[in-house]
Amino acid sequence: MSSQFYDDIPDDEQLIEWIRAQQLFHVATAPLHGGHVNVSPKGQPTFKLVSRKAVWYLDLTGSGNETISHLYEPGNGRMTMIFEAFEGPPRILRLFGHGKVIERGTPEFDQLLQSKLGAYDWPTPEVQPGARAIIWLEIDKVGISRGSAVPIYKFEGHRDVLKNWSEKAEKTDSEHEDPFTLPPLRGLKSFWLHNNSWSMDGLPGYRPVSHKADESFVRKAMSDVGLNYDTAHVTRQRMSDWWLALSVGVGLGIVLTTAITPVTKELLHL
Repeated sequence: MSSQFYDDIPDDEQLIEWIRAQQLFHVATAPLHGGHVNVSPKGQPTFKLVSRKAVWYLDLTGSGNETISHLYEPGNGRMTMIFEAFEGPPRILRLFGHGKVIERGTPEFDQLLQSKLGAYDWPTPEVQPGARAIIWLEIDKVGISRGSAVPIYKFEGHRDVLKNWSEKAEKTDSEHEDPFTLPPLRGLKSFWLHNNSWSMDGLPGYRPVSHKADESFVRKAMSDVGLNYDTAHVTRQRMSDWWLALSVGVGLGIVLTTAITPVTKELLHL
């Protein structure tokens, strides 16, 4: 079967039940100009089908912050979600669209977790320890293909390592007046500050901790994990300059063409 594309998720009960049964999906994003393409696996019961044009998932704390940074980037927001069949008949489902970050602690975050509304009686995921945000995707296009080369795996269960660590980290935060001063592996907010306030390409990170992360802090945090802030910054600046030069060149070309065309026509009539 060749790929089939739709403007929204097909109103197919069997497809909906297949999505509901999946225990793993992946999310792909990238910066606008150059930089690193990111693909992140997502597990746990975190996915919510809102309608045939919108879905969201509960974003849990991770060692990186690429998805959030790419969605924050002005003019960006591009995101693709992919589901793959690891049991039964082969199938791949891709959801293309534009995403947004709804941070923990905001009214919208709380409202979405309290809402029971959704297509096909889809249950709302429960908030989990270490939740950073809800990532909302407005769907532009849906792609369905076979994925015949995807291997068969048997699902055994979700890991509880992140949940257990997050519970302890949140408890430690609650016991300290300024949890941002804790060692990164002991407190949740301190972990966010050290690991989620920047992206690999030096893009701004998770906003609830951005007020604590100035340039010198981000420079050191990136250096601690083997990344060079200056190199990332220079790469982004070069790409920005390149696009600016291209835009100026195109603009000048249009202006010159507009100015020369009447003169050329007049000469042709001489």
